[in-house]
Amino acid sequence: MPLSFTVYPKLEGDANAGPLERKGGKKYDFAQVGRGFIYEADNTALDVLAGRKESAIMPWSETIHVMEIMDSIRKQGDTFYPGHDEALEQSTGPVMQVLQRLGPLS
Repeated sequence: MPLSFTVYPKLEGDANAGPLERKGGKKYDFAQVGRGFIYEADNTALDVLAGRKESAIMPWSETIHVMEIMDSIRKQGDTFYPGHDEALEQSTGPVMQVLQRLGPLS
């Protein structure tokens, strides 16, 4: 996402007479909002407002598939998060129950 853009006035002159000189433009700066999940948050808000429980753009099955890929990469790199991995193994919450019923996604 760009943090700024510049608007220049129309170039004037004869291009056949040599290179045209660009006069100063007006620069517009924007503060960075969020940490990169702006569009995801917007889409989630629209889904909630519409009464949808799942995104058509990123359905649960795709989210789980991405999580499995990331977990595989993490394991291959011997990355371990103390407390997090044990909590997942012991979790019996509703999300984990659904995931356990779905089984591995291929």
